[in-house]
Amino acid sequence: MRIYFWQRIISPHMVGLAVELANRGIRVTYVAELEMSADRAQQGWVPPDLDKVELLLCADAKNAIEIVRLAGPESVHICQSVRSNGVIRFAQQAMVQRKLRQWVIMETVDDAGWRGILKRLVYSCLFHQRRAELEGFLAIGWRTPQWIIDRGISSA
Repeated sequence: MRIYFWQRIISPHMVGLAVELANRGIRVTYVAELEMSADRAQQGWVPPDLDKVELLLCADAKNAIEIVRLAGPESVHICQSVRSNGVIRFAQQAMVQRKLRQWVIMETVDDAGWRGILKRLVYSCLFHQRRAELEGFLAIGWRTPQWIIDRGISSA
């Protein structure tokens, strides 16, 4: 089995999980559009060490689709979110076509104010559309699991 992490940048929050899986003998590939974004670099972030994890930089849709095409049928893909996720959305579409296992990582969504009402509606629609394609969610943040459930995803 190979696990793929799909992120916009190499996130220090996800690298720990990826490296630990690799340390346990699982083949891990980390796919990112950029090593680090300019705004995160200004905040002092640096690209973390990936140790035994294979890194693929993927800046366009064609490359993302090719990476998915070459993935084995037993692969598991852990993707950053279901919206506003750059080239990952093209990879996710290719995963659906190949019927590959796909999980989504989500952090807490700021849903305050009138924009929050729109976000709740948009995510409810997206989750409803994608429910059959997604094997599960990895919810980050104390209120994220319930927030996802409230948008129509099973607590299982």
